[in-house]
Amino acid sequence: MIPVTPELGRQIQWWIDALDVSDARRWPVRVCKETMNALPLDGNQIYLWALRPDGVVLCLDHESASHSFEPETDPLKLYEVLRKGARTYPELRALVPAPPPGVRECEVCGGSGQDRAECPRCNGLGWTVLSRPAADWLNRIDRGDRLELRAESTGRRLVAGRLAGYYASQDDDAYWSGPASPAARQALIDRLTAWERGEPVTPTWQPNPTAVRDPFDSLEHSLKFFGTGTGGSWEVEFARQPDGRCRVIETRNNDFDPAGPAFPTTSTRELDAGAARESVEREMRVPGRSSPFPAIVPREPDG
Repeated sequence: MIPVTPELGRQIQWWIDALDVSDARRWPVRVCKETMNALPLDGNQIYLWALRPDGVVLCLDHESASHSFEPETDPLKLYEVLRKGARTYPELRALVPAPPPGVRECEVCGGSGQDRAECPRCNGLGWTVLSRPAADWLNRIDRGDRLELRAESTGRRLVAGRLAGYYASQDDDAYWSGPASPAARQALIDRLTAWERGEPVTPTWQPNPTAVRDPFDSLEHSLKFFGTGTGGSWEVEFARQPDGRCRVIETRNNDFDPAGPAFPTTSTRELDAGAARESVEREMRVPGRSSPFPAIVPREPDG
């Protein structure tokens, strides 16, 4: 709920009461007035946002048969709706929250949120997120940490990291990788910069739990990939050995067998470091995973 003064609450109620709902084609406005007691401020092809006199912004799904509605809780959407509403009702400017920290005025629309129509650069917000120092992100990725970017408005997600001598990222099921080199490093910087440009994103990190720069080189941790297939679930573990070779343990569980569970099938092989790195890269390219990166787990003692 947004704090509303008694005077402004009465003004909002007056605007609601004055809404013209005589045209049957404006039935969403009638729902706002007669069912929600709320003032329409913004909408798209599916949703309509309206403000109650007590400061609650409601989101109406006007495509649903029941015309369901609920309070809007997304801070970014609240900012957008109230900012647009204040263009029609200037008295609502007092309700528009301050932009989040770390933003700059949109260079396309000059902060107005409009460029003839709604500004395509800032989507009507009037500001954009300051470009992040992607090179700083790569410094941390080079230490073995994994980055996740999530778009606040759309929920889009990207994961990026470095493992077994490769830079890798995945965005909307599109996988990219390149052998770690200055050119691939710059390519990942360009991908991160382009991906987050134009909409606020939230970065989170999964720290590298090993004591080495590349988790592939840890002697105390294993890399574990998991998956499922027509025959059951499977697991592939990569365990680096002191001599530089890598032990690969593949376990297949016949847990999809309609006749009942069977003992898992385990096979073990050893690869030299180069072949093991390439095998890790192939596992990372398996489609359908939410993240290409394996789990990094403490290694169980031999024997």
